[in-house]
Order: sequence, then C-alpha cells, then structure tokens
Amino acid sequence: MDNPVAEKYFVWPFTKLPDGSYTMPDEFLHAIWKQLAADGNAHRVFYDGAVKTAEDFARFMKLPGNYPVFVMDPEKQKIVFAAWLNGVSANAAYAHFFGLGRGSYRPELSNMIVGYWEKMNLFSVILGVLPAQNSRAIHVAVDCGFEILGAIPGLCLKADGNVEAGTILYRPMMREKEKT
Repeated sequence: MDNPVAEKYFVWPFTKLPDGSYTMPDEFLHAIWKQLAADGNAHRVFYDGAVKTAEDFARFMKLPGNYPVFVMDPEKQKIVFAAWLNGVSANAAYAHFFGLGRGSYRPELSNMIVGYWEKMNLFSVILGVLPAQNSRAIHVAVDCGFEILGAIPGLCLKADGNVEAGTILYRPMMREKEKT
C-alpha cells in the first residue's frame, strides 16, 4: 500500500453541474450539518452565527465564491471531513475545515484536502483566520502545514456580539510560475 489513507477515503468536490444540480444531494449536506451539530462543533465552525440550521448549511455551501470539498469514507458511506475555500483572489484563498465524529480528527484527512488544493496549482498561498481561543482548530491547521503569523485583537466577531482575537495563518502552496 502506497498511501493507505488515499486507498480508504476519497476527496469529493462539491460543485454545480451544467444541468443546475450539484455533485452532492442536499440530504448529504443536511446529514453533515446534523453530525457537526451532534459533535458540538457547529458553533465553533460558524462562530459568527451565520449558519444555524441544516438548510442554512446547504445554502452556504452553494454560495458563489465558496468552493467546498469533502472526504468520504465509502465503507461507512459517510463524509468524515469537510473544507472549503472562499475569498479567492488571483493567488490566494481562505481555507476552512472541520472533521466529523467526536474525537475522530486525523491529520491525514486534512492533508488529503490540502493536497487536492495543491494539485490544482491555482494559489501561491492559502490563508486562515481562526478565533484565537479555538486551539483545536489552530492545531488542525498547523498539522496540515499552516504557519501562524500572529493574532489581531478583536478580529473575530462572535454570534453573541462579542469579539475576540483572530489568529492569522498561512500555508505556502506549490506554484510552477513562482517569481522570486
């Protein structure tokens, strides 16, 4: 086995098809949300309170400018990890991640998604902004190659109206046309 993780799981990009349908039915998106909520992590991932229900989550994933991708465990027929890019510019994008299932985080799953993005060869850098108190999410980001630049006080607006420092992270991506 060259890569046991890649042999067990696969990356499932979520996109709109020419006929107007999507590569994943809403029922899957609703199930992902329900698992995220059951895990007690929905409020951490969507700390600003913009996504509160399964229907909100499905609408959010379909927003123009969001580029979701999921890791599927075909044996269990379950999504085990999710991520999306947004805020895309000519050479950068913002990344967002979450795992599903309490205590089931595995760095190799997040690295599968980062590897998928890297193979696209579209960006020089992927950025991240996380509430400074969310040490688990910061740990996940560092596990998949993000580096911490620092924190900006008051950057993250929480659903309750309070603000907290935002940790700024970045991950260099391979690009063939890199200028030095």
